[in-house]
Amino acid sequence: DIAILFRYRTHLQQFEQTLRTHNIPYLTYKGRGFYQKQEIMDLYYILKSVTCPEDDFALMAALRSDFIGLSDSALFYLSRVNAPNYWEKLKMFEEYLTGKISEKQIFQQKFFEYLQSEKKKIQLSSSEKTALQNVITSYNTWNIYAIAGEYSRLLDEVIEKLSVRIVLRNQQDSQQKLANLDKLIQYIYEFEQSSSVPF
Repeated sequence: DIAILFRYRTHLQQFEQTLRTHNIPYLTYKGRGFYQKQEIMDLYYILKSVTCPEDDFALMAALRSDFIGLSDSALFYLSRVNAPNYWEKLKMFEEYLTGKISEKQIFQQKFFEYLQSEKKKIQLSSSEKTALQNVITSYNTWNIYAIAGEYSRLLDEVIEKLSVRIVLRNQQDSQQKLANLDKLIQYIYEFEQSSSVPF
């Protein structure tokens, strides 16, 4: 193994890009912007949307993440559901996809009229339908862990259910992304330990 030490992090990204260009595997220790890394932000929004499903921005970011992966089309259809927030929209959309309610009952009036006049049907892939159903089922279970303050268990369940490690292994810079994931797991474990009050 080789270590490259920097006095300043000013040119860190250029070094990382050069290593990537030459297919040299690397890990950045204490690099800048850990919480701005896409995999960390995706997990942050998933965890935030679990603890507060009514947070529309967090839920939409989670649904678009690589770990859930809904398409822009699915998110557009979801935005046309007649409900006060995206969590309610998501639950209603799942009822529509399983045939429990009709297009007229679920969609905003103008969008429903558009579908009727253009003779259009809502089309989602089977993987997206499954993803939607899994999200609702999982979120209901995960919310219990969040309320109980079992953040390590919550993160473990998210990683397992959404195959986070498998997704990251198939991406560029997989070693660094997996190291970042392990770092996040460690941070959450340490937070849990420091905030637990002994009896």
